[in-house]
Amino acid sequence: MFGPASFSWFGPGAAEPRPGRRRAGRYRSGMSSTRRDRGTSPGIATGRFVAALACGLALLNVTSCSSDPVATPPPATGGSSGSSALAAPGGSGRLLDPTGGSAHDEPADPSGASLEPSRITRTELPATTPPPPTTADRGAGTATTSVTTSPAAPTTTSAALPATTSAAPPTTTTASTTTTTVPPICASLPTTLEQRACRIVGQRVHDDRTTQGTPGVVVGVVLPPVGGAAAVRLELHYGEAVLAAGSTPGTPATDATHWEMGSETKLFTGLLLAWLAPTTAGGSCAPTARVCLTDPISRFLPADVVAAIGPQKAAITLLQLATHTSGLPDDPPNLHDGCPLDPITKRHEACTNWRQLYTEDLLWQGVQQSTLAFTPGEAGRWLYSDTGFAVLGAVLADVADPGQPSPPYAGVVATNLTGPLGLTDTGPEVDTDPLLAMGYQYASSVAAGSPSAAPRTAPRTAPRTAGNTIVTAPRWNNTNAFIGGGGFTTDIGDMTRFVAATLGYEAGPLASALAETLVSRTNGASASMTMGLAWQLQTEPWFPTTYAFKNGGTYGFKSATVVVPAKGYGVTMLSNSPGAPDPVVTQTMHDILPLLG
Repeated sequence: MFGPASFSWFGPGAAEPRPGRRRAGRYRSGMSSTRRDRGTSPGIATGRFVAALACGLALLNVTSCSSDPVATPPPATGGSSGSSALAAPGGSGRLLDPTGGSAHDEPADPSGASLEPSRITRTELPATTPPPPTTADRGAGTATTSVTTSPAAPTTTSAALPATTSAAPPTTTTASTTTTTVPPICASLPTTLEQRACRIVGQRVHDDRTTQGTPGVVVGVVLPPVGGAAAVRLELHYGEAVLAAGSTPGTPATDATHWEMGSETKLFTGLLLAWLAPTTAGGSCAPTARVCLTDPISRFLPADVVAAIGPQKAAITLLQLATHTSGLPDDPPNLHDGCPLDPITKRHEACTNWRQLYTEDLLWQGVQQSTLAFTPGEAGRWLYSDTGFAVLGAVLADVADPGQPSPPYAGVVATNLTGPLGLTDTGPEVDTDPLLAMGYQYASSVAAGSPSAAPRTAPRTAPRTAGNTIVTAPRWNNTNAFIGGGGFTTDIGDMTRFVAATLGYEAGPLASALAETLVSRTNGASASMTMGLAWQLQTEPWFPTTYAFKNGGTYGFKSATVVVPAKGYGVTMLSNSPGAPDPVVTQTMHDILPLLG
């Protein structure tokens, strides 16, 4: 994973990573040639993580916070690039029947063993100073009115949790970052900052696994250079990617495990737009740009499609799509129409792989059938839209690789984005992938007597109740026209590397484009939120500077990522959780900040 300098060692009971991890060619040549490189998204809004945070959280007594979005992270001083892996003794256990508790209470000081990751991968980052973060406001961050999709829409069965307009703070205090119990594997890390960050992650993951019943969690942390130490990437692994079943043993979560990332795929769609639409220092479209942020989609569509969707929708701009200000609904009304018509219900619900069957022709029909929630670009209006990102991915793929019978989104992303970034395990889902973790959902979210109906009838997450068991969840399988909104799988190494690159620690041809994704451009769902390109930029009273957030969710997986450009650090998480573990990243982000000085 980290080149010739990599090395690793394992303690008793730790499992070696499974072989065959790399899959770089699976979506460049094979996948793009068969056009199974596109799919649909889970529809979890970037702003929707606050629904989870709000559950049982109390407002911190913070009386004075100042926004500092343009401060430069402290410079790196020395340190060599290299990586190592630490493994903890013993197993991680299984949580098949979690009971009681609140995932958001101030945690006690559980034993070091309960915080122990099964493995840590550590990589020192190059001794270079990341550039100052680009957070200038190039849009109109006006007061907003949040719009949510109607829960009564019967054919939009992947409807996401409603967007919220404010973020509740984490409940931690600085005392939680100064406890003395450090798990042995954390104590093996070379700096106090890393040891304490490791313990904070373990504390939050322990909290989540105990109360939500999450089988497996992997967390990546990027830490800035502090006290002369090098900046580092840490990847910590907890629990199991696949639970034991009968005589089949469980499979531990490792750096080899692949996870559905859901709507975090949108980060790559936003990055693709930034790469194709470079701007000048003043924010205008650069002469070398292949598209401009203000371009209407009509510029890129066939005349018959433009005529079919009508002039108002044809005038939607690429920027409006990338910031959820287009007015398009979360999902189109025809999302199931790739399936055969059920002779009894007279609805297109007779198959479980309807995302795979949703073609680009159906996408444009869906845009035509959709009712706009507001005029595109209307001041202060915002609506999370998987449809918008599906359209954006399809349009940009056509621009980057023209002349294809359908947009080769995955191939374009692999060649121009994930390839240069070294993200060799990020691409469209392959449900037969032997490294793909199993997803889990609460049994109460499965329709009685009809588990196969869960994807069409059940809410994305169920209320947490005592004795609520978890069961396997269907694969998301987004391999057709919605892939730009949420069809990728990834591993924790790729996501941590992506966070480091976004923060400017890894130089390369995409540095400018990555910085552009963090520029504030339009309003978001509330006064505390503006939008970058796919990133939600939050400024909250409980946190002293702006941070960027994005999450994702499928039937059986949850993911979330935060980056704090002004402080040079970030946290990312992948899990096969049946609950809502987004606070793992936001609370970890909050708890680490006092350690940075």
